[in-house]
Amino acid sequence: MLQAVRTILSTCSQRIAKLNQTIWTQLHNNEWLFVAPKLEVLTVLCSKHKPSDVTLIGRGKLKLNNLCKGYGSRILIQAHLTISTNNTKDIIPHLPLDFDCCEV
Repeated sequence: MLQAVRTILSTCSQRIAKLNQTIWTQLHNNEWLFVAPKLEVLTVLCSKHKPSDVTLIGRGKLKLNNLCKGYGSRILIQAHLTISTNNTKDIIPHLPLDFDCCEV
């Protein structure tokens, strides 16, 4: 069975960085991971809706609706149009192909 690791082995490379600004990582489907070391306000604009402010602190995942934009102090994130497809099997009707012009 696996046991929790409580210490980092001395052979592992360790790097520690002090964050002063929010770091963003874009995922798929209009989602982003963020690490906000201090309070960050993201203003979200979507068509036909009033702007809304989202307060971010710590770490988390943000998802925007299609074609929305998020404006932060140092970033602009844009959601793209996501098209859903129907993965069901298509039913193709039988079509009689009787041609008088051709010999079989």
